[in-house]
Amino acid sequence: MRILGSLLVLLPLAAPLAADSADRPASPVGRTIENFKLHDHLGAEHELAEWSDRKAVVVAFLGTECPLASLYGRRLAELAAEYAPRGGAFVGINSNRQDSLEEIGHYARSHEIEFPLLKDPGNKVADRFGAERTPEVFVLDANRVVHVPLKSELELCADTIGSTD
Repeated sequence: MRILGSLLVLLPLAAPLAADSADRPASPVGRTIENFKLHDHLGAEHELAEWSDRKAVVVAFLGTECPLASLYGRRLAELAAEYAPRGGAFVGINSNRQDSLEEIGHYARSHEIEFPLLKDPGNKVADRFGAERTPEVFVLDANRVVHVPLKSELELCADTIGSTD
C-alpha cells in the first residue's frame, strides 16, 4: 500500500478530481481502467497488462510543448527510478494530436525518461481516464483502480507499496 501513497505525490498535477460540476465528466476515482494498447515513440507496442505484476502504475499524461510537463519531466524520471524496485511502474501518454513521435522522443531524451512514452491517437485512453490537460497524473493500484490522495500523495503511495525501511 505504501507505493501508491508515495506515487500519488504526482496528483497535484492532476485536475482537481474531487470537484463535481455539470460541465465536468464524472471523476475517474474508483474507476477500473481496462487494458489498453498503444505504441511508444519508437514504434513498440505496450499495454497496461505489461505491468500486471506491479503494485501500482503511475500514468502521466504529458505534452511536449506544455511548460508544466517540461518542468516535471525529469522529476517523473527520478520517481520512476526510485519506485521501480519497490513495485511501481510509470508510463507516459501523449494524447496531443500536434505532438509528433519525434517530439515525444526528444522529450524523453531531454528529460532522461526511461519509462515508455506512448502516443494516444484519438485520445481514446485519455478519455477512459478523464484526462483533460497536461500534465495530468493518475495512480492505479494493483487492480488498476484510479486513486486520489487521502492524507498526502506521498503517504498513500508509501502505504500501498510498503516501506523500504
